[in-house]
Amino acid sequence: MQNFRRVFAGCFFLLLVLYTCGMTSTLFGYDLSILTKVQLVPALLAGSFIVVCSVFVFTFLFGRWYCSFLCPLGIFQDILGRLKKGTSLKDSRSRTITRYCVLLLCVTSLFFGATFILLLVDPWSIFSRVATTFMLPPLTFFNNLIFELLHHFGLYGVAAKEYNFAGISVLFTAILSLLLLFYLLFFKGGRSWCNTICPVGTIFSLVGIKPVVRIRISRARCVHCGRCETECKAGVIDMKSGLIHSGDCVACFNCLPVCKDNAISYGFSKEEMLR
Repeated sequence: MQNFRRVFAGCFFLLLVLYTCGMTSTLFGYDLSILTKVQLVPALLAGSFIVVCSVFVFTFLFGRWYCSFLCPLGIFQDILGRLKKGTSLKDSRSRTITRYCVLLLCVTSLFFGATFILLLVDPWSIFSRVATTFMLPPLTFFNNLIFELLHHFGLYGVAAKEYNFAGISVLFTAILSLLLLFYLLFFKGGRSWCNTICPVGTIFSLVGIKPVVRIRISRARCVHCGRCETECKAGVIDMKSGLIHSGDCVACFNCLPVCKDNAISYGFSKEEMLR
């Protein structure tokens, strides 16, 4: 499960970066805009209630797969997180008051017809600003370098791209978002952004508070070694209290391969489990 998640998320993220930066719009004839249509906030604002309801139903049944498989900012955090080791992942546990205050502020602003606050903390919006600000320039450079090399040999399979600066406001908000993201990621650890700031993560934590299919730990097999608790990037496993905070689990499945006693499972198991 962990390897499948990494491969799927890596491919999804790469295609989304290329599409967002205008490097390609299709893959084998398929329109890549579908990658953006499954993003929750854009779908909600566009009135795509079929997409929104489908994501909610899936989350209710299987947990927050969205956060590790489809959310570009979540995948981006996982990539950056591999650069930093040793941060206590327990610090990434949810800050209930903060997260609900952010969600309330977003909902209130939407009620009065303002989307500015929501778009400041929406993971898709943040990723788009970061991609167009920091990823687009080097991608444009390498694209045009390849164009020149192929053109030299009489090959025209790659078109030259023109870089257009997105503007000071986009640059400013992208930098602020990255600074906050880096602080939470490297000083708090794991998925602190998802469990503290992200309104989408807060909504999913409510929808998937007890998913039908979820991570379970067998009381009979568990030896309380703590390896799963250490590897849990969202800090949802608490061996001391015997609780698994399923609503905050982002379905990374990092806990599954580290358990040498086969005490952890993901499924419908009826075996006696930790609460």
